[in-house]
Amino acid sequence: PEIAKRNLVSLDGEAAIETLCGDRLDSAGGHGQQYATKPVAKLLNRYEHAADGGWWCSPLITNDSWVTSSTWGCFKPDTPRVNDEGKPIKYEHPLDQQCGVFWLRNKNDAFWPWVLSKPGTLTIVITEGAKKAAALLTAGIPAVALSGIWNGTPLIEPKGDPKGARRLHPDLLPLIKHRVVIAFDYSSNNKGKSAVKSAAHRLAHYLYAKGCPWVGSATCPGPHHKGVDDILVHEGADALHQLIASAVQIDLPKEQEQSSRIRDLEAAAALYIDSERPAERADIRARTCSAMQISRTDFMDLVTGEIERRNPLQSLESKSRSLDEIAAEKLEKPRPFIHQLIVER
Repeated sequence: PEIAKRNLVSLDGEAAIETLCGDRLDSAGGHGQQYATKPVAKLLNRYEHAADGGWWCSPLITNDSWVTSSTWGCFKPDTPRVNDEGKPIKYEHPLDQQCGVFWLRNKNDAFWPWVLSKPGTLTIVITEGAKKAAALLTAGIPAVALSGIWNGTPLIEPKGDPKGARRLHPDLLPLIKHRVVIAFDYSSNNKGKSAVKSAAHRLAHYLYAKGCPWVGSATCPGPHHKGVDDILVHEGADALHQLIASAVQIDLPKEQEQSSRIRDLEAAAALYIDSERPAERADIRARTCSAMQISRTDFMDLVTGEIERRNPLQSLESKSRSLDEIAAEKLEKPRPFIHQLIVER
């Protein structure tokens, strides 16, 4: 309650609308006019729900004083509008402002200067959403929050090519001397899980590039407790400490090496299948098994899997055929795959 009191304020009416779209209204000539222009009227109509009220949270500006609030933040409306898919937009952010990072006020103004003075002993958690950071702080865990899982590595040119150069968010620079744990929400579907992992790995890449000594991941286990705030409410502070303590290091060089190994194994299996000469096949198999330190059985399992992926219907046939018979058939364009078991062995 004390952390919420120090970070949340109630907004409604014109103050709420001004907070969310004041800069856009200025650029559209929305202030100081007797009649609203069409762009201004459209903007006011879009944000009229904010006038009904909600809570506003703005982070601290990352400087030496650690007492000044940013003009950026998030607003949780009491009556949210819906997006094009008909889903409510739970949180709103000011238009035409770069997303920041939520460094929230703790019970004592000296908290963040104290934490940042102990890089060798204190871990800082990066999570998603101000509410999650507040939950971690309530449990006594230093934490900051992004407004979205991808927002820790913004484009250098904010409105440039989405595939353009990126950088570590400037507001994350104060923590790069610390051990960092990334604790994003649990996702129940494969697409969401992939996004969470990819976002954490991209963030880790830029943290390491700035000299961060250690970056780990402690994604919430789910499915009943999706975020760290759920864990705090239902299991208590000790469970949160255990989650952060169990973080697994994001070892990018090791994962890159593993990906390279997978590609090499796939290429060797493809060469084996595409060869029409038994002696050449035997040589490919022998060289691959020796170089990759895998057994002949594992390599042939890899080859069999690739043949089945090139010809998915053949696995449904009842007739048993040899690898040579299968490989002699006309093959479709191969599809990518990963044999994790082979890699782990």
